[in-house]
Amino acid sequence: MSGPAPGLVASFGSTFLLTAANPMTILSFAAMFAGLSAGGGAKSAGITLASGVFVGSAIWWLFPTFAAHKLRAVARPRLVWINRASGVILIAFAGIVLIGTA
Repeated sequence: MSGPAPGLVASFGSTFLLTAANPMTILSFAAMFAGLSAGGGAKSAGITLASGVFVGSAIWWLFPTFAAHKLRAVARPRLVWINRASGVILIAFAGIVLIGTA
């Protein structure tokens, strides 16, 4: 087994950073801020928008992160078999593709 499981804050932080680094999120924010500046919106509108999205995302991701953290201990033994079965299925598909292209 690997080292100790990360804490709730580490799980939340990594999930949040993964979401924030999503290209669609970045493009959506760029489009919203461009629309605000083109429409002559006040700077407070941009701050309100960014703050609202941040708080809403943080509250939303708190729930699935907390659930995943609590279910990790229960699911860990099953994950080994899920990983092995997935590996066998991937190898079988690779074999089928190799045979089909030969």
